[in-house]
Amino acid sequence: MQVTSTPHSEAHFCLDRPVYRVNFWSRVSADVGWNLEAFSISDAVDVHEVCAWAAQNAHGRRLEVFVESEDEPTGLVDGTTAPGTPRRASLVRLVGSNPNAPEA
Repeated sequence: MQVTSTPHSEAHFCLDRPVYRVNFWSRVSADVGWNLEAFSISDAVDVHEVCAWAAQNAHGRRLEVFVESEDEPTGLVDGTTAPGTPRRASLVRLVGSNPNAPEA
């Protein structure tokens, strides 16, 4: 890890209430791939609330927590609710790792 001091500046863009994404990974056996259960979380107070929810609902599963970097509406397509529509916003990982990614 490298830490560098930087002068304060105002962000060009800031999401005051971002949408978070939580991935739970579970594995049935060593010869079977990982199963994914994903959730989007909106209207959270902050990342601490999201991480607390993720920890309470992990039930022994591996987890990842992301913040969406774009302001994408939740559950809406063309103004109508479309459950099951994949979210397309870019993600920034805050916690965890993908079990399918090569080891660093």
